[in-house]
Amino acid sequence: MFAPAGPRFRPIFAVHVKILVVSNYFPPYHRGGYELGCGEAVEALIARGHEVHVLTSDTGVGRQSTDGRIYRWLRPKSWRPGRRMGSAHRLLTRELKIQRAFVRLCKRLEPDVVFVWNLVGLSVSIPFLAQSLGIPLGYYVFDDWIRTWEADPWHPSSGGPRKSRYAPILRKAGSLLDLAVPEGRLPLPHVFCASRYLERGLIDSAGHVGKSSVVPWGLRLAGSQQPHRLLFCGGAVRHKGVHTAIAALDTLVREHGRKEVTLSIAGSTSDVRYLAELESWIAARDLQGRTRFLGMLDRHELIRAYGEHDIQLFPSIWEEPFGIVRLEAMASGLPVVSTRTGAAEEVHQHGETGLFFTAEDPESCAREVLRLLDEPDLFGGIRERSRQEIEERYQLGRVMDSLESLLFEAATGRGQTPRC
Repeated sequence: MFAPAGPRFRPIFAVHVKILVVSNYFPPYHRGGYELGCGEAVEALIARGHEVHVLTSDTGVGRQSTDGRIYRWLRPKSWRPGRRMGSAHRLLTRELKIQRAFVRLCKRLEPDVVFVWNLVGLSVSIPFLAQSLGIPLGYYVFDDWIRTWEADPWHPSSGGPRKSRYAPILRKAGSLLDLAVPEGRLPLPHVFCASRYLERGLIDSAGHVGKSSVVPWGLRLAGSQQPHRLLFCGGAVRHKGVHTAIAALDTLVREHGRKEVTLSIAGSTSDVRYLAELESWIAARDLQGRTRFLGMLDRHELIRAYGEHDIQLFPSIWEEPFGIVRLEAMASGLPVVSTRTGAAEEVHQHGETGLFFTAEDPESCAREVLRLLDEPDLFGGIRERSRQEIEERYQLGRVMDSLESLLFEAATGRGQTPRC
């Protein structure tokens, strides 16, 4: 399924590692950059000569299947605080399937390391099972999922069983069915975070990380062209601040007379009510001819969209853990106008590799966009420095060097008890 894209990366180790990647979603299905990044990491690791297998869900495929080394054997379920989790029988049945699938695959493959990407909707038992089987663990953390997965009924809260009406039933039945019931703290021996923001949050919440490293994501570089349009990329949901981008467009048109400016919104939405609000707001201000909803784009369509725009707006309200679209825009020559939330200041320097504005302040956003439109030297300088920043810090090959090194360290058991 995976053919190495572009020139073959030079392995940094003569010893090749057998890796089992575990992720809730995997391409071609994706909900955002996390899943696409996982797919690219698998491609790159294969290109470096490692044997890589993927255990994931059947989401986007519709049926459980095996495609080469991609095992779509799982079925995810979103655990959210306050959300009804279903009957204990249903939870046990689902947990039984997940655990048996994982153990079965580990016994078949005998991996050197289990590389966890995103377990949201799967089960907290997976890393505990890997630990019990004596298989080293590594994580690549791209958002806050580790800090929120205590909603899983199997999660041991504060070193003990989760206190819910399900806990006694699940734990007793789990023992009878020979299921792994987590005890103690989540095993986090090797964790790679996409930003220092994520690393700080993880350490503050978990407090028992064995070794953590910050490994920002990277890109394969490509050329670009600029037809001077504004672009928003991401889910069209409230916490991403799409309404701020639209209000900034309105400010540019009405208060500053920039009638040539347009805005394209690339991304799907699960919030139908919010989308209706945006469309109503656009119609009320007569912005229909200047605003386009592009919907969910695949990777090739997204690259084309970057090439057809000249400024990216990143108006996120929530504490954005990283944001691959920042890097993609920078690599494509689009200056990024962003809020300062989350890891933003790890990626951009104001006036050098991007511009910042205040979250939910469309006038502030419009002012920074105006600077780019009216100051060619600023626009060109940010483009040039952004591209240089990508080349120096965020190329995918450099990321894979770091991940490969850390995986090798995890797999060879440095700093931990060797496997028998």
